[in-house]
Amino acid sequence: DWSYHTPSGYLINGTTIEGSKAYEHINGTEGNLNDEGGRFPDTEDLNQNGSLDLRNDYFEYSFSLDKTSPDTAFISGGKGLDPESDYGWRLYRIPLAQPDTVVGNPQWTNIEYVRIWVDEAPRDTIIMSIAEIKLVGSEWKERGLAYSDLDTVQYDAANDTTVRVTVVNTYDNPDYDPPPGVAGEIDPITKVQQKEQSLVLKVKELPPGANGIVQKAFFQPQSYINYKKMKMYVYGKDPYGLHIGQDTTSIVLFFRFGANEHNYYEFREKVYPGWDKRNEMLIDFEELTGLKNTGTPDEYGRITKVTKDGDTLRVVGKPSLTNMRQLTVGVINYNPDLPFTGEIWLDELRLSDVKKDRGKAMRARMDLRLADIATINAEMNRVDDDFRTVNERFGKGNNQLRGSLNASIKLDKFLPQTFGLSIPLSFQYQRSEASPKYFPGSDIIVSRKTATDSLLETIKTINNRKAMSISFRKSSRSHSPLLKYTIDAVSMNYAYSESFQSNSILKEGRSFRYNGTLNYSLAFNSTFHVKPFSWLGNGPIIKSLSQMGFYPVPKRVNYKLSFNRAKDTQINRNGLVTPRYTFVINQNFSTSLQPLRSLSLDYTRSHVNDLREILDPKVVFQGEMGPLTSMRQSIRVQFNPNFSNWLRLSSSMSTNFSYNNNIQQKTLGKSASNNITYNLTMNFNPQALAQKFARRRPSARSRARRRSARRPPPVRKENAKEPSKKEKKKQEKPKRKLPNLNPLRLFLFLGNQLQPISVRYSQKISSNNYGLVGMPPLAFQIGRTFNPGPIIQQNVGSNRGSFNRGYNIDAQSGLQISRQLRLTLKYAYNNSYNRTTTTTGSISDTKWRMGNTELPIPDWKLRWSGLEKLPFLSKYAQSISLDHSRNGRLVLKWQDSRENTVSRSLTLNYRPFIGLNVRLKNGINATLQYNLARSEALNLRGGVGGTRKRTSDINASITYAKRGGLSLGLPFLGKKVIKNSVDFSMNFVMSSDVSEQKSGQTGKYVEWTRNEKWSIMPRMTYSFSSTVRGGIRFEFGRTKNKLYGETRILELGINVNIQISGS
Repeated sequence: DWSYHTPSGYLINGTTIEGSKAYEHINGTEGNLNDEGGRFPDTEDLNQNGSLDLRNDYFEYSFSLDKTSPDTAFISGGKGLDPESDYGWRLYRIPLAQPDTVVGNPQWTNIEYVRIWVDEAPRDTIIMSIAEIKLVGSEWKERGLAYSDLDTVQYDAANDTTVRVTVVNTYDNPDYDPPPGVAGEIDPITKVQQKEQSLVLKVKELPPGANGIVQKAFFQPQSYINYKKMKMYVYGKDPYGLHIGQDTTSIVLFFRFGANEHNYYEFREKVYPGWDKRNEMLIDFEELTGLKNTGTPDEYGRITKVTKDGDTLRVVGKPSLTNMRQLTVGVINYNPDLPFTGEIWLDELRLSDVKKDRGKAMRARMDLRLADIATINAEMNRVDDDFRTVNERFGKGNNQLRGSLNASIKLDKFLPQTFGLSIPLSFQYQRSEASPKYFPGSDIIVSRKTATDSLLETIKTINNRKAMSISFRKSSRSHSPLLKYTIDAVSMNYAYSESFQSNSILKEGRSFRYNGTLNYSLAFNSTFHVKPFSWLGNGPIIKSLSQMGFYPVPKRVNYKLSFNRAKDTQINRNGLVTPRYTFVINQNFSTSLQPLRSLSLDYTRSHVNDLREILDPKVVFQGEMGPLTSMRQSIRVQFNPNFSNWLRLSSSMSTNFSYNNNIQQKTLGKSASNNITYNLTMNFNPQALAQKFARRRPSARSRARRRSARRPPPVRKENAKEPSKKEKKKQEKPKRKLPNLNPLRLFLFLGNQLQPISVRYSQKISSNNYGLVGMPPLAFQIGRTFNPGPIIQQNVGSNRGSFNRGYNIDAQSGLQISRQLRLTLKYAYNNSYNRTTTTTGSISDTKWRMGNTELPIPDWKLRWSGLEKLPFLSKYAQSISLDHSRNGRLVLKWQDSRENTVSRSLTLNYRPFIGLNVRLKNGINATLQYNLARSEALNLRGGVGGTRKRTSDINASITYAKRGGLSLGLPFLGKKVIKNSVDFSMNFVMSSDVSEQKSGQTGKYVEWTRNEKWSIMPRMTYSFSSTVRGGIRFEFGRTKNKLYGETRILELGINVNIQISGS
């Protein structure tokens, strides 16, 4: 659909090229170097979006290749600064944060193309090669220049390029020499050595007495507390030799690490040429953190120490090795007269000497059982701060001591067993203490030397909990009717708990919990019933009605009353007190009725009351329950008449009502919702109906006997003549009869072949309302109306009132064409209506498209089994089956009115279009599936357009499993047999995915994306035992993407899994 632009005049080297020769100087980078049609571009639609893009959104950068230009500052490698050569490779680093021009509204999150051009070239021929273009970045950011190194000084990076950060490596910079003994890692597969690089601080004209810094921030705080030392290599480079010498230097490097600009550790050292041993940074954390206890702060609050090597350690503020959030590197020029221009390289910043302090853990446990009356369990645990498990790198940093005591006693054992009571009483006590190894938020070790007894108690974490519970229930049924309907149906329980908590932030936290439940549950097994229509008699039509029984006694009755009272008080160390009090009572009632065998009724209702304003709990027994905060009600009615075994009907209706009263919102806190669901299902079984008629139909033998019994014997007349031979032949000659079409036989045949027909209709209506005046009326609660009563404000905050209605129709049947061939049919229809601030809806229907015609044909699924019985397959196959299925869906969405359709989508799936399942007698299983899918979605809002998608895939797999055992035969193991298994599989996948788009209603579809893939993956897994498993897999293939081109897949995977468990 694209035509290439052929200008009438194209100027090359002063010569005008006409017409089709305009593209002959294209170098064929799109693989069209030797195409017969010429070197035309493959496409002018570079981003493959199928439309003409007229917007310009881009960043523009420019730099000069002239060595006398200031842009030589962008050269970071190669021979760009070699004064003896104007040629050779140069590595330019262009700062992306400083574009020359910004056109439109480009975004760094969406960079698709790069355009390069050369201006102001000399007249003679220029050959320029570009090896690589990469977008690179650094986590280190330039922070600018300052004339003091105090933490109160503000660095300003605006328009300052004195100290810049870059990298130098063995790949881009051939003249780079890494530190002694440092080299890039060697890839274990390709055996190629990776590049080794250093961070570079490029300093340009750093004034005397000034310093410049670069900084790196961490997204998550890091901890160095488990290491003893920090190391780094430092390289000094002074191209003019005015500041850095072998014996003297005026350049100092400082390295800071801490939480922020006011709390950090600092290391300072002088910088000498090259990878001098004196440049290597070595920080002893024990010596550094010890300054907090031994050093004396200066007038700026800094603690400073000069090491024996002449380096400087400094502590500023209150840093901690457990809270590292940023790193800062800076350069200071102590030369009083000359600015400094040069480079500082940093390499291999690392933590070393992991702390390997030993830790211990102990546990003691006691279990005591006093017959069947009482049990006592006690346990004590102690864990050191450096103790760690097998899967942990470091200890948790706390000295923990935990203890627990549990006791239970059965009070009913002290009562006569004939009472049949169960009264268990239990007690619990738990206490845990945790003393940190380091002060909270610090790296100073906690000890008697560094903290007073009162401070040790402050930083200790204490948790203390006491609890008691008791319950009462009848464990056996009584013979007395009075006890059966009173004590037997009642169960009660009560629980009380008290907890205390204290830590470095929380001075005191106390919590009290009171919970209780009273439950009355009664189940009736009564068969009592009455027959209100027995007086009608036993006529042939009214017999079923006269025999109908009415069961007035409910099947069950449940009532549950529970309360939850809690009182919490928290006092922080800063004096802030936070009290919280809750007191809630919950009541639940439910019952179930079945007045007729085909009719049942379930009813449930619950109330939640808030008693926080009631100070005296005794008033609850006087009927004062506090304000109602929540109410739930559910009603379900089912009617399932049983007409016959070939026709079954079932119907149900359920309504759910909910009321909420948020007393925090006062007048606008009342809301209510209800939803009603109707279901009607019909199941028609033609086979059962046909069998019923078949039983009534007499057999052929009995019909013959009845005909012979009714036919009188033939009587020969005395004067009758013997028939002649011609007459005998004429009588013996059979007459041709038309086939006898028996409707009953046809009905029985179709009834046996037709699968059960199921039709289901369901409808759901729901309503949500906010800002109510009070409780909705009874008609709203039971679903007779959707008017909740007076409303103060329909929408409250982000809550919006809504009304939804929808219904579904589903039908299913099938045809048993033969014993091995079966066809299943399904149909579904859905219609929904939704009203909130706007009115929307959707209609979904089962459709099948034939050309441009959409037909309401149900989905189908065809299965042909038993193919293994074919003569040429029965020798090898155990089972063979073929599958084919299709489902289609048309969805229409509308807004405001049903005539205003806003979108239309049609999906057709053939999964599988054809599927083959084979199981051979030698244990090999094979599957093959070919799937197709088509979809089209049209957006009808103002003619936006549509999308169309086509997918197809082929999946094939072959599996084989071998099971066996291995006998070790060792004397001390006896006849030990280890079961093992080997599984082999081979999978093949080939898929294609094409997406098309169009603009407007009349536009043509244009291909948008195309993805193609094929791959083959053999796999073998081996299970040596239940705890040792392993496997190997190999995958090779190709993927092809319209936008990104072709990619080769080549992957090898090996896995070994050894399970170690213990108690």
